[in-house]
Amino acid sequence: MSYPHLLSPGRIGTMSLRNRILMCPMGDDQATDGGYVTPQQVAYFEARARGGVALLIVGSVGITAPEGLASPHQSAIGNDSFVEGWAELANRVHKHGAKVALQLVHNGKAAVEDLLAGRPLMVPSLPTKQGGADSLMGMLTPGEASRMGTPASVTGAKLVLHEMTADDIQAMAERYANAVARAARAGIDGCELHAGHGYLIDNFLSPTTNRREDEYGGSVENRARFLVEIIEATRRKVGNDYPLWCRINGEELFIDGENLDDACRVAELAEAAGADAVHVSAYADPARAIGYTEAHATHIPGRFIPLAEAVKKRVEVPVIAVGRIEPDEAETLISQGRADFVAMGRKLLADPDLPNKLVAGTPEAIRPCMYHYRCISQIFERSKIRCAVNSLTGFEADRKIEPARDPHRVLVIGGGPAGMEAARLASLRGHEVVLAEASGSLGGRFALAARTAEPNKALLRWFEGELERQHVEVRLETRVQSEDVGGMGFDEVYVATGARWPRPEVPGAELSHVKTVDEIRSWLFDEPIGAAKEIATEAASESGSHVVVLGGDRTGLAIAGGARARGAEVLVLEPGHVFAEANGMVGRWRYVHDAEEMGIRLIGGADLREIRLGAVDWVDAEGRSCSAKADRVIVSSGAIPDTRLVDALVSHGIAARALGDCESVGFVEGAVQRAAELILRD
Repeated sequence: MSYPHLLSPGRIGTMSLRNRILMCPMGDDQATDGGYVTPQQVAYFEARARGGVALLIVGSVGITAPEGLASPHQSAIGNDSFVEGWAELANRVHKHGAKVALQLVHNGKAAVEDLLAGRPLMVPSLPTKQGGADSLMGMLTPGEASRMGTPASVTGAKLVLHEMTADDIQAMAERYANAVARAARAGIDGCELHAGHGYLIDNFLSPTTNRREDEYGGSVENRARFLVEIIEATRRKVGNDYPLWCRINGEELFIDGENLDDACRVAELAEAAGADAVHVSAYADPARAIGYTEAHATHIPGRFIPLAEAVKKRVEVPVIAVGRIEPDEAETLISQGRADFVAMGRKLLADPDLPNKLVAGTPEAIRPCMYHYRCISQIFERSKIRCAVNSLTGFEADRKIEPARDPHRVLVIGGGPAGMEAARLASLRGHEVVLAEASGSLGGRFALAARTAEPNKALLRWFEGELERQHVEVRLETRVQSEDVGGMGFDEVYVATGARWPRPEVPGAELSHVKTVDEIRSWLFDEPIGAAKEIATEAASESGSHVVVLGGDRTGLAIAGGARARGAEVLVLEPGHVFAEANGMVGRWRYVHDAEEMGIRLIGGADLREIRLGAVDWVDAEGRSCSAKADRVIVSSGAIPDTRLVDALVSHGIAARALGDCESVGFVEGAVQRAAELILRD
């Protein structure tokens, strides 16, 4: 497919853009302590500018600092001392033909830095008594809980809310205007007012958080008055030619908040006040764990497209659509006039070169997102941004794919994610690479994961394509013996043979109906590839059977989903209390919710005691003895690194290096991170 409309030039106000692809504003927590631009942050945005994005929108830039910030490393432009850093970022972006904008925000009731410092949180009105967060939001590791960056998670600080007066509102509008003026002086090409996602402006827009009875509350027009006054104050400060627009919620989910009619009216009011565009996202009840993947980081492809379409019918200025929109869908949207621009976030974290690859006519070379939500989970933990599939994201200043000073012959043993990524990176650096895989296909155990979820399938397909595009010599059905390697003439050897899944040390573990992950390959591979909800076929029906999965990590949940889709009654026993631990909290909440929605029974704190013919026995977290029917038992936990080959190579005097799960079990994310650490080390 070609992309003539997506790749055509566009305009937002006076700003000309080379195509219709924008980098979605995302918090990145790469600033200094205090919010100043860092070299790493510059390199991060420069990579996306070099990759062909038309406009980079820097997410969640505080208009004040440290007041109003959610994290000590949140970017800010709170006074003139911030201008120099933003000027450097703008200059670096402009060198590649891209434009850059700042998304301006005051975090309002989410300003954790204010809470920690004893400052009151700014709100339009004091809240009525609200219920607590749902139980799923408490599914955190101890480390995550200690780093969690929400007001509700802060301990040892007194929560004080300040209902803003009319004078406060006017002063805050001026602070927004001053921030825009500083951005303009720094050479930033435009600014987006963040009027969504539960921050201060949105607190005024939403009837859930705005119960004022003066001119700033009640009707949509009154609730939008603060936004309108910010736009008007900004226009007085910088004039009408400087590009300025806003991001709004098209709807709020799980609460009686903003709806689409409200959003359309807010868009009209913003346009009348002088906004040059409207960016349409969505929000959800922050006390609902899945709200974050239902709303702004939506798990549902194209979910917000109807919202953008509705707003587009009500305004004359350009409308920006967002929300897991694939390039093909983006091309259709723009060609049909249903939106003017498409903002991409996770896709550009996974592959900064996405626009250039579309221009080159090689969309198959775009690295896909796995939708594990490592990126947004990092921000919840007040940590810098990372990506589960792109090891360079968040490390652009330090990790560079550069020609090796001394190209070598490199042997990579094992064709899973770690081996494929190591081979790919080594080849990109100019090494001559051979990848040896014992089986007849690439992917290792990740090939099993590709049977349960479409994003996994897409990533495996991309890895396979990359090895071909980088001319890596792939030798399938080649089992490497330690004694043979010394005479093969390789300068470097990397072992990526994965982990082992031993059976649990309980009575009955050796029974024939108990299978490890490696032993269910045929069970998974007689199904068509696709999402777990889509892989059931009548031929492989498990209807009426009882399947028990031992281990509630992402692998276990995926296997459970496959069994449930075939009609089985499924129970997952997890010894800990956190399911899908490796995914990070936001991804975990999504996958646990989806499992429960499918009717999968999840039990944490389960101490397995025995497997019997037709049943499993365990002791629960309260010490009670429990039992459940089990026609099939699948072991998905307890993976341990398989170091046998690397140990044997070292014993033969070969300086082999282990990576991936055979060194430390880290699944795809750990695999690509370790591959980068080793291959890009000099």
